[in-house]
Amino acid sequence: MLVAAYACLTSPIAAQKLEVNTALASLEEAARRDSNDAAAQYNLALGYWSKRKWDQVDSALQRALTIDPRFASAYLALAFLPHASGKFWKERIVVMGGGWELHFYSAPDSVVREFDRLYRRAFMIEPLVDIRIQVATEYRGGHIDAFDRALYAYNDGKWEDAYERFGALIGDSTRYRAERGKLYEQILWYHALAAARLQKFADGIGDLHRLVTRSENREASDTVYRWPLRTNEYRYTLAYLTQRAGDPNGAVRLYQDALTNDLGLYMAHVRVGDIYEAAGMFDQAIAARRNALNANPDDPSLLLDLGKTLANAARWAEAEQPLTESAAANPRDPRVPFFLGLVLERLGRKDEARAAFTRFIAIAPSRYERQIVVAKQHLAALQ
Repeated sequence: MLVAAYACLTSPIAAQKLEVNTALASLEEAARRDSNDAAAQYNLALGYWSKRKWDQVDSALQRALTIDPRFASAYLALAFLPHASGKFWKERIVVMGGGWELHFYSAPDSVVREFDRLYRRAFMIEPLVDIRIQVATEYRGGHIDAFDRALYAYNDGKWEDAYERFGALIGDSTRYRAERGKLYEQILWYHALAAARLQKFADGIGDLHRLVTRSENREASDTVYRWPLRTNEYRYTLAYLTQRAGDPNGAVRLYQDALTNDLGLYMAHVRVGDIYEAAGMFDQAIAARRNALNANPDDPSLLLDLGKTLANAARWAEAEQPLTESAAANPRDPRVPFFLGLVLERLGRKDEARAAFTRFIAIAPSRYERQIVVAKQHLAALQ
């Protein structure tokens, strides 16, 4: 059970309002028109969020994830949805003298665990996920300290400001490594992410090395610490920043280190596969794709990854099966029939290739304009 309390003279300060500049009717029309566009469904969810239509928010986010199971922003929005809708905290108010009220908030363990799961999923899919949805759940008022200012700067997308503010907190070792030591991991985490946003990868990598060591020591001591991310998520993010810094060999070693601690960290397999495929090491890339699928067999986008890599390796016959399985598992993903059409065309199966390209054109969102043109060209060549 997570418990918090504070006193105030009036009712609690409201969370920041989510600003959406597009009319809700326009977002609904775009989502109907491009019903297989995960981004259109996500944008619609934000529109509903701005109108506090929480059930519709949940439905739109779930549709986005049905289309694209690796839509990191949708997982993060789902994580924070209970905070926005009032379903995360249960409030108890004690009226005190002098107009003061004491507000007690508690969250059941099951609710906290679900938040942690979704939050981790978002950051493991994309460590630099757009964090601005959190702003819509923040209560910015009352006493705001240096950590709050730094966090608000990061959540507002003010990377340079956040980088400097968190850097100053890291330098304030007496305060933040002693009585406020629990915040120090978060300070290192956000400073690393701000550094990565600014392409200052060496700084971010240094932060994460310190963070991994500190987290390992804390976990070994069984210290209770309320924060969704754990040591292995830090290891994974260290590998990610190393990859972004242009060190693929170092990144592979670090991803493997993370996998040694958690074979189910399927996104580490995905990123190892990306690195090997970019290097033309297709046997290793295919093995990594299969490992990702074994770690998370419920994600049909991993079948798409495998099929694409097999196709890029010119293993056309082998590529057909995972693409066919992906199409059956997720008929709303427009990417699959496009690549399946390319593979079937290579295999000389013209009728099936035409059917796949026709299917793609029928379900592809309007923003797939370039791929639609290519599909039509292939259809014309197959006549």
